[in-house]
Amino acid sequence: LLFAIEFIVMVLMHDLLDGMAYWAAALFDAVLVVVTALPLLWYFQVRPLKQATTREAQQLHLLGAALHSAGNSIFITDREGRIQWANEALARASGHTVESLIGNRPSILKSGAQDATYYQRLWKTILGGEIWSDETVERRQDGSTYTVLQSITQSLKVAGEMTDFVAIHEGIKVAKAIEHDTHHRAEHGGLTGL
Repeated sequence: LLFAIEFIVMVLMHDLLDGMAYWAAALFDAVLVVVTALPLLWYFQVRPLKQATTREAQQLHLLGAALHSAGNSIFITDREGRIQWANEALARASGHTVESLIGNRPSILKSGAQDATYYQRLWKTILGGEIWSDETVERRQDGSTYTVLQSITQSLKVAGEMTDFVAIHEGIKVAKAIEHDTHHRAEHGGLTGL
């Protein structure tokens, strides 16, 4: 744009200064500006953008690898509650394949242990922009159940509107065993267990 403006100014000046020599000088000046400005434009504008894009791609790759290999079950749903992405930990915990989870609603894991009020509170909380966290009993594909500490939060906002939810399931079998052991020790004596 700068080059075009400079060229137009030079052409207008030509009307004031008749002569072929001016056209040649104007053309030479415009070419000189372009030739000297392009390397600077590349160095200060294009190169940093390419570096930023490469850094962002590396960070996205790292984030994807971390989510994929996390020990906790993680899945992302759209606003309607359809699973868009799930990690292998959810597949292992639920007995479903990642592919069979995608496109389904999390109700595929519903055990029936929670009542309708539980789910009404859950949706009210997350649609209100707050983080939901509570114990949830889920059902595996084989029908057996397992308990998780479920946390759900809004993920992305586009133009001020929420678009996705992220759910994390932390297995609480170990935490429950520690809690039971601590309670048992408190009631029966730490050393003897009596």
